[in-house]
Amino acid sequence: MRRVLFCSVLTLCFCLLENGCSKGITRATAATVFFATGNVVFGNAERNDFQPVTSKSKIHAGDTVRTSNGASINLALIPGAFVQLSGNSEIKIQDLRLTKDGNETAGGVLDRRASVRLNRGRIVSLFSQGDKNASEFSVTTGQVTLSPDSDWQMDIKTALDVEPELLNQAAGWQNRRVF
Repeated sequence: MRRVLFCSVLTLCFCLLENGCSKGITRATAATVFFATGNVVFGNAERNDFQPVTSKSKIHAGDTVRTSNGASINLALIPGAFVQLSGNSEIKIQDLRLTKDGNETAGGVLDRRASVRLNRGRIVSLFSQGDKNASEFSVTTGQVTLSPDSDWQMDIKTALDVEPELLNQAAGWQNRRVF
């Protein structure tokens, strides 16, 4: 009887410890709007379902953000990844995720991911690793995907005459050495 009770308690403790120290819980997150000027809308482009951006807007993965002439918006996608969209521009938020470590007492974030696609116009992006946690950020245009492995700031425009310039920048970025 004592042996059965001891084995049951031991099994229960093992199960509680195993569940309390999970590898991580991945959750979708929303971009934070710092400010928007002019006519800026977001929503589902496939259904043509757009609404005006406000400071309380929740912009999620899959949403498209559009600015009209003279408008702009500043967004924080994940901690350390910021974008500014200029007038007559459009981006699609492809991915926004955070992975927490599962240890509720530590509260750490293991992984951060953000990915945007520039469909037209101009985007200025700033990315900073900031700490030892893994962070991934990428900007995709028609032919190029830029995904830095360290801190960076980049001003990207899409136009027919700019694509070759972007290809040259991407090749130079891949060959860059950190000293």
